[in-house]
Amino acid sequence: MTNIISRNQRMTTHGSVWPAQKSAWATSFEIFCKSVFKIYCPLQTFGRENLPSVPFIICSNHASHLDSSMLMAATGLAFQKIGLIAAKDYFFDQSHRFYLHYMMNLVPIARGNGGRAIKDSIIACRSFLDEGGQALIIYPEGTRTITGVMGRFKEGAAILAHELDLPMVPAYVGGSFNALPKGSYFIKPHRLWVAFGEPVMVSDWLSYDEKNDRRATFIAYREATAEIQKRVRDLEDKNAHD
Repeated sequence: MTNIISRNQRMTTHGSVWPAQKSAWATSFEIFCKSVFKIYCPLQTFGRENLPSVPFIICSNHASHLDSSMLMAATGLAFQKIGLIAAKDYFFDQSHRFYLHYMMNLVPIARGNGGRAIKDSIIACRSFLDEGGQALIIYPEGTRTITGVMGRFKEGAAILAHELDLPMVPAYVGGSFNALPKGSYFIKPHRLWVAFGEPVMVSDWLSYDEKNDRRATFIAYREATAEIQKRVRDLEDKNAHD
């Protein structure tokens, strides 16, 4: 189909682009995560009623390797129906992490490669959604925080959402930095929570006459990104002490 999808296909031994959609490993991973979030690190969810009809894309802060499983559990959707937009250099270019592709639907994006990286990721996202995917998760910061403080959001999430015609759902994951910060390998018991806000569409910043206006679209990406970041920060402020 494309270079990036072809690489994905060659990575799997069963010929499936998205092996986690039918993998027993993925089912076991979901059961394990939900057990952890029920017993060891209780997970609270706020604002699930804000989730729109599928498909949609979740835009969240990123503090820990726990974040993705927390977000997946909080949606109430099956893990096998959720795709994680993941750094290609970290999850795809290192063979010792190959097993992760049978546990989670990892959608590659190349960090720092501009328009080509976004274009390849759009194609991969469409492939996942066409194969029955219901939601995507992206971290607009681009990497995990090392201080616990949320960084600036980049426009890539807005570009993906607009090109895929998906609503962007702001989300905040809390407690994961304390439970499993970057560089740690063991989960510490801690209160965990996820909050979802009301979704937005990039097209909300475009008039009918501007839909094919390249400059107006770039401005819309910037404004939608700023709004999503604001809504994520607001979720932190509103729910951190509930």
